[in-house]
Amino acid sequence: MSLKQLVVSSETVAEEALGGALRGLVSVLDGSGDIMPTSEFSTLDNALKVLAYLLAIRATVILGYKKHAYATAEDVATALGLDVQRTRECLSRLKPKYLDRTEEGYGVPFTRVLAACEELSKRRSK
Repeated sequence: MSLKQLVVSSETVAEEALGGALRGLVSVLDGSGDIMPTSEFSTLDNALKVLAYLLAIRATVILGYKKHAYATAEDVATALGLDVQRTRECLSRLKPKYLDRTEEGYGVPFTRVLAACEELSKRRSK
């Protein structure tokens, strides 16, 4: 095996993983890039809703609808109809494994997209 075979495009890997993990949970509206949750999305626990929403934001960036893949706790809470304090708790629990926090807010960096998608898919199938 050549070392060059280890080199992958972060966007290609993320596109495939995001498509599989988010299928049936959200749609991205053409033109605006707004994230529209499905009825299945409402069956997720709050932590998975937050993770799925942040993954969907990452997808909108890859699709060219948004410029950055980060959102504040307040933005996430508002978008999902959750209490801000509960949203912060979810973000704190998710941060060590799946999220980064920047000045722009919380998001799933490319290096953690695959792990976050795998977690979402695994917990959805239970």
